[in-house]
This record gives sequence, C-alpha cells and structure tokens, in this order.
Amino acid sequence: MSGEELNLMTSSAGWNALFGLGEGASAFIAAPVAFVAFFLFVLFPLYFALGFAERKLAADLQARVGPNRTPGGGLFQVVADTLKLGAKSAVRGHASLDPKWFGIQNAILFSSFVFVPFGSTLILLDSEMGAFLPFVCMAGVFLCSLFATEGAAELENEILAHRQSFLWISAWVPALLGATVAVARAGSARWSTLLTSQAHGLFHWTAFSSPFGFVAFFVFLLSGLVALQLPPFHSLDRGVRNRAGVRLGLFGLNQFYATLVWCLLASALFLGGQSIPEAGDVSFFFAFYQLVTALAKAAVLFLALRVVARALPQLRQDQMTEFCWRVLTPVAALCLVGELVWIRLFSGGAG
Repeated sequence: MSGEELNLMTSSAGWNALFGLGEGASAFIAAPVAFVAFFLFVLFPLYFALGFAERKLAADLQARVGPNRTPGGGLFQVVADTLKLGAKSAVRGHASLDPKWFGIQNAILFSSFVFVPFGSTLILLDSEMGAFLPFVCMAGVFLCSLFATEGAAELENEILAHRQSFLWISAWVPALLGATVAVARAGSARWSTLLTSQAHGLFHWTAFSSPFGFVAFFVFLLSGLVALQLPPFHSLDRGVRNRAGVRLGLFGLNQFYATLVWCLLASALFLGGQSIPEAGDVSFFFAFYQLVTALAKAAVLFLALRVVARALPQLRQDQMTEFCWRVLTPVAALCLVGELVWIRLFSGGAG
C-alpha cells in the first residue's frame, strides 16, 4: 500500500504548542521531544500513581490491607518495588529473551506512541488507516515472542509462545471488529475525524450513540484483557519465570504502557477522547486540556479494568480462546452489522 493510499498526514500543532516549538516545527522534530517528555513526565508518574491506586482499590475490594509500610501510607511501595528489582540480577540457568529480540520488541511497542491519539491536535501521524495502525505496532510485540520463542532452548517455552500468539489472534479479531463499529459511525478511520465527530456531547460518543456502540465498547475492553493477557484472561506463566531484576521491571512497565495505550484507544474510539471541538488556533492551554482529558479517561478505564479483573476467577487458556471465538467475535460482528443498519435508518453517522 502506497503512502498516497494511506493519505498519511503529520500533525504536531498541539505538541508544538505544549513545548513552544513554533507552528512551523515538523512532526519529525516534535515526535522525539514529545516521546521523551511523555516517558519521563507522564508514563512514569502514572505507572507509580495508578499502580498504587490499583493495589489499594483491589485490597479494599478483597478486604485486605494493601501497601502500607512505605511513606505516605504505602504511596511509595511501587517505587520501592522498582528499586528492589533494579538491584537484583538475572536468574542464572534460565532461558531469557535474546538481547536483539528484546530491543526489537521494545522498539515496536513504544513506536505505537506516534499513532496514539491524545487529542485532535495531538496526533503525530494521522492517516485514513489511523485507527488500526496502533494495533499493528502492538501485534509486533507478540510476533517477536513467537519468532524468538523467548530465546528458549526448552521446548516448553516455545510451546508457550505459540499458544500465547494464537490467543492473541483470537482476541484481535473481535477487537478490530469493535474498532470498526466506531469507524463506521465516524465515516473514517482517521483519528482527527473520529475525535471531532464525538466532540459535541455525551450522546455523540460512539458508546452512547447507539446500543450497538455500547456493546462494542465492552467487547473492545474484554478483547484487550485477553490480547494483553491481563487477569483473569492470562496464562499463569507469561514468561515471567524467565525474567528477573531489570528485565522483570521492564516487563511490568511495558505491560502498563500497553494497557494504558489500549485504554487511550478505547477512550478515543468510544468515549470521545478529549471531547471538545477543535479550536481554530491551537494554544498551550487548549492542547494541555486535550492531553489531560484523554489521560484522565484512560486512567479511569485502566483502574476499572485492573481492579474488576482482579476479582474475576482465573480462566484456562482453552476457555479464553473459546470465549473469544464463540462469544466476543460473533457479538462484535453483530454490533458492526447492527451499527451499519442503525446509521442507515437514523442517519447517526458523523456529518
């Protein structure tokens, strides 16, 4: 597919306003600046804050104490755990992901940043296939594990990688169908169009504009739990036993980033993203409001997913696969057909 067919556009107006780069600054200049700032001042603080909130809420839900030994009533427990992991060395005698594949996997995962919509003016690379491009990046993470087979000499690890990849495919099908429901309502897969079409109130959000959009929203969230192999839809091992120290810490950070990105996608597709019409002149405060609104919605979704998931019973891998093919995929397909009929009957598409 050529660049013209993708109709790729670079748009860094919001990021330029946030960092004072000037209106003429290229997206290829804004992208590394935005990524470093996001990694240091957004991802890490959210990782610690949401990790603490998740553990506290889950503890209250399960009538446990939760973290309370570190200063701030346990606020710094995640920081303490991270420092402890950094001081540990890797486990000897166990297979681990080859450094080459480890680097490729991380590069693919974090490259999704340029396709993630933080607001209608905070999309670095926008295209007619924009709503589906983040899925391609996240798919590469699982394919790396498949091709590298965790760098394992043990047959057990190779089998585990294949089973996890098949589970990922099973979850990706209903997720893409669910995303297509939002695309059908907006009339385009371009993120800027998807966001602006939902920016005129609650009942313009895909999740609340029709019953099919509402169901598709939950299908998308459940598919994410399976695709990212989060509780209760995860294998108990997930390769964790082959990681220790810094590798294990990075595994947790990567999983957090992937889950946050999934929540950002869910918010942009179904909950209006930044939920305000695009302004003519993009100012610092306008871009900042869009960023904070998108992150706030994603944070609420993140906590809801993680806390509720902790209370659900663990499922076997065959049960998860069956759940995807027999429940999520047919429901997602029905939602897509129903949404198309709804748009045809009630002219609910974005105008």
